Amino acid sequence: GAIAERIRELKPLPQEVLALTDTHASNEELFLIQKLLKEGFSSENIFCPFPTWEQSESDFFINTLITTDKTPNRAGALALQIKGDQKNKKLKKVIEGELKVVFVLGNPFENELELKEIIKQTQLVIHIGIFHNSWSEMADVVLPGQFYSEKEGTYTNKNQRVQSTEIAVKALRRTRPEWQIISELSQALGHKSSFESIPQVFNAMVQESKAFTGISFDKIGSFGIELTKNTKDPGKKVVPEMTAI
Repeated sequence: GAIAERIRELKPLPQEVLALTDTHASNEELFLIQKLLKEGFSSENIFCPFPTWEQSESDFFINTLITTDKTPNRAGALALQIKGDQKNKKLKKVIEGELKVVFVLGNPFENELELKEIIKQTQLVIHIGIFHNSWSEMADVVLPGQFYSEKEGTYTNKNQRVQSTEIAVKALRRTRPEWQIISELSQALGHKSSFESIPQVFNAMVQESKAFTGISFDKIGSFGIELTKNTKDPGKKVVPEMTAI
């Protein structure tokens, strides 16, 4: 389509392409945008925010799930080795150079005004998401996604358990789930990978990502399934229950 044609016109080098995502994105969305950068541009420049967070120390399991990080898939991003750090040092180094194409998934780095001013100078900014925000305002192309309740997906909670969501309500016409948008973008750019469903994407992720080795979509069920390889979260801080926010 027109987006792929514009990207081909720009002829970006690996260091001139960047993807930013938040950790509200599902495992499949993160995997596909990471795959798009790797296969389409030979780039590993995909970043998300990784602020420090606190978890309650408690004898009651349910209390340990109450944390200061309210996003559902921080652990999934870490498992997929999405880049990022507490002070965004790695990202700031990447944006020092010229950027030609930037993909933004969701609403990452929403309070990083300096970062946004730099990204604004990029020749092509593509925003994929459901909400109108400062990213969609600056974007050259906006591709509307779907709400959690309108799509399938999997998320990895902070105890390394992969859980799935199902479609609860019918989505508005002319919207597509983010995983499908990214997959179709990849196809338009001439890549062979083609996915028709979330289980297909998930099982491809299992084949390509070490952290998800040994599990399959069919095994998730109603209770989820733990990753076979735990991923350490450097931003985690365990605090006494009374002082946790």
